[in-house]
Amino acid sequence: MQYYALVAQEGTGKVLVFKKRTHGYFFNKGASGVIISEGGAIKAESGAGQWVFPGGGQEKEDSSAVAGAIREFWEETGFQLKEKDAFNNVKSKKYKNYDATIFTLVEKEFNAVYQHALQSLAAAKNVVAAIEHRTITQYGQIQQQFPTSPGSNELEEVRIFDLANTEDKMTLAAIWTATNKLDWYLEMAENYAGKF
Repeated sequence: MQYYALVAQEGTGKVLVFKKRTHGYFFNKGASGVIISEGGAIKAESGAGQWVFPGGGQEKEDSSAVAGAIREFWEETGFQLKEKDAFNNVKSKKYKNYDATIFTLVEKEFNAVYQHALQSLAAAKNVVAAIEHRTITQYGQIQQQFPTSPGSNELEEVRIFDLANTEDKMTLAAIWTATNKLDWYLEMAENYAGKF
């Protein structure tokens, strides 16, 4: 199974969309992690270089789709979503093993997640520089030196897109229909857009 998290501002079309890196330098692997000093390529079908929602493969500790989405969002952004904010679960009609949880937050909480993501991804850029300069050589050093960094280095940027805004919707639709398997993100977005 693949679990994804779509974070939305309650009662609006606003969602957090993240730009996926083309190469990652550190990744959370359960209780520990791994550093790839030269940067490991992220697959195109995973959204490398494109705007996406955080997500990834199921792990043993995932007791549900919601739990998997919360874990994936935490690994990639450093922010712990709450199960109580899970608004809806979406199963892909096209991809059998794809599942998304939509989390709706009031404006203040939505903005707090956005600000946290900005800071977290900025810290991750500093971690990458430290890995490239060999001042960080072990995964455990990341949280010691950059405590606001996420556990995995898959995302590089965050932006608020408004699915009620035609231009934003068309921009995302063009990205997500141009590459194989990214139409899953469009399926998630359309599902949410139809609910507010």
